[in-house]
Amino acid sequence: MSDRPALPPIEVVLSELADIAGTQGLTGDIRLDALADHGVESLDLLEWLYEVADVYDLPIDETIFAGLEEPATLGAVYERCAAAAASRRPGTAEIRA
Repeated sequence: MSDRPALPPIEVVLSELADIAGTQGLTGDIRLDALADHGVESLDLLEWLYEVADVYDLPIDETIFAGLEEPATLGAVYERCAAAAASRRPGTAEIRA
């Protein structure tokens, strides 16, 4: 297994999503069903997820959303990505969302 970087803090990752969407002030407690109210389109979210998947070599697909407690938030999606990243790094314990 190759050395893969850990996901950066949520603030950094959400800043990247904000850049993609051309907005600002995103926080982890924003509900996915309210993203449009914050200037984030569904395609922006997908672009961000695929970018995270590519950079961190993560197997991210629609299952990232499976079983999320409603209302699902950006923070919950970030935790799923972080868990996937941790489980693929040598010497790290898997984080369960």
